[in-house]
Order: sequence, then structure tokens, then C-alpha cells
Amino acid sequence: MKETSLSLSGFLEGNIIMDTDIVLHGLSIGRFICKDIKIYESAVVQGNIECRNAVIFGKVIGNVMASGNISLRRSANISGSLTCSELEVEEGALLNCRTYCNKSLELSNNPIDGIRKNKQRLLPKALEFLGEIGR
Repeated sequence: MKETSLSLSGFLEGNIIMDTDIVLHGLSIGRFICKDIKIYESAVVQGNIECRNAVIFGKVIGNVMASGNISLRRSANISGSLTCSELEVEEGALLNCRTYCNKSLELSNNPIDGIRKNKQRLLPKALEFLGEIGR
């Protein structure tokens, strides 16, 4: 997994859409759309995640939807829902969630594809939003 770290520590809030893998540390709140995601033991993520594969060591409060695998390590703590084609759970992981696992799950291999298809529509809105923030 190629790691692009969004936050080594501290606080991250917002909707993050990346056409790469990401790694989360610290407190992160928002919606995360990426290729692969790794959530370290020190991380608490509140929000929804759409990815290809997820490896979770930390706490997630929200929904995780992966077109491939979700791997929950023994320190993982999940509240929400998990949707994937394969789920791996190490002994000790805490789950308070609904799970849906199906090898023939019809999800895009890259959640970013849907964003790319709507790029012409989304880009002007994003630029307008950024302009408002700068005022």
C-alpha cells in the first residue's frame, strides 16, 4: 500500500477525496473517498469511508464500504456498518455494527471513478466553495 499521510497527529475535519491511498492518525471527522485506507491504532475516525481496501487498527464511528477487503486488527473498534467482498477480523477486535460481505459485490474497484465522471459538475461547485472560504 502506497501511503500518503493526511494527518500524522492532531485533528482533521472535512470531506477528503483522493485518487491515492491514505493513512489516518489522530482524530478525523468527515467523509473519506480513496483507493486504499489504513487507520492506525491512534486514530479515531467519525464519518463514512468509501475505498477499495481498508486496514483498521483504530476506532471508526460510521460506515465503511470497500469494493475489496476490510481487515480489522485486534485493536480495531467499529460502530456503524461494514460492506465489503471479504472481511478479516482478528481476535480482540470490537464490532458494534452491521456487516454485509459478498464476493460478488458490485462496487467500483476505484471509488474515485464516480467522482471523475461528475468532475465537470463538481469542479465549479468546489471552486465556488473555496472562494467563499477565502472571503
